[in-house]
Amino acid sequence: MTDSSEVHDKLLRPEIAASWKRSELAGLTHEMVLERLQIGDFESSSRLLTAAVPVLDGVARDLTGLTYSLLLADADCRIVGRWCDRPTIDSTLQRAGAVTGSRWKESDVGTNGLGTPAEVRSGMWVHGAEHFAAVLSGFTCYGLPILHPLTRRVEGVLNITVHPDDAHPCFRRPSPGPSMTSNSD
Repeated sequence: MTDSSEVHDKLLRPEIAASWKRSELAGLTHEMVLERLQIGDFESSSRLLTAAVPVLDGVARDLTGLTYSLLLADADCRIVGRWCDRPTIDSTLQRAGAVTGSRWKESDVGTNGLGTPAEVRSGMWVHGAEHFAAVLSGFTCYGLPILHPLTRRVEGVLNITVHPDDAHPCFRRPSPGPSMTSNSD
């Protein structure tokens, strides 16, 4: 019998395959995301929220008319802010457990657009079935860790999520193969 990670290593982009391997090593299965999802309190007056909310309110206004959500997570990958343009994406995210206070660490939820960018400390796409949790396969996400300018610690993660059918051309799925990296950091 073939291990699922062996099959997916051949089909998934290398950075996604590595995340799936970490997810499996954490004891996760594709169906268990909601069972492992932790919901808790967060600092509502944090520096992250104070700095990000006015900016993300403006971005949300600029994206009016598109089907999207913006998610802001803290250093623990706990969602501390949500912006949605349409009730349909809001309710879909709620059913998937992406609510304020929920924690999306890769070790708890598997490959996703909040925990995986925090884990690898780099911006990345997660398209549809690349999400480890089956319940997230209907989303296309781009997550970008927010790094402290001096300490380089992850202070949070910004995520934009869309339904794959509603994806803007900038959300095109990258082709499989070696991932491209930038040395502009």
